[in-house]
Amino acid sequence: MAHFARLDSESKVVGIHAVRNEVILNGDSEDEQIGIQFLQKLHRTNDNFVQCSFNASFRNIFPMIGASFDQEQNIFIDPKPYESWLFDENTKTWVAPVPMPSDSEQKQYEWNEDQKSWVEVV
Repeated sequence: MAHFARLDSESKVVGIHAVRNEVILNGDSEDEQIGIQFLQKLHRTNDNFVQCSFNASFRNIFPMIGASFDQEQNIFIDPKPYESWLFDENTKTWVAPVPMPSDSEQKQYEWNEDQKSWVEVV
């Protein structure tokens, strides 16, 4: 199956659609544009659809509803989990402004946005 994210006007993911691989073939190769046209016709819309990878083999992640598509980088980005978190351009993920404690393999922590710190879960 090929998968496509449906985007709103602000490039937010509002739906995920599966399309049989044979529907988007152009000869022996998958053609994203064929999939987009198929979904636009099927749903009678001019909405933007972007192919995504279920196993995240391209475009960074398999998006969930609420993720966004960055057209410049040609990647999907998860929703920002907390206002204070920063986007790491190297890993293409959101990271806390404070590193998780080094003993996180022995203890469980969760982020406390009010305190802007990791708090041990007991």
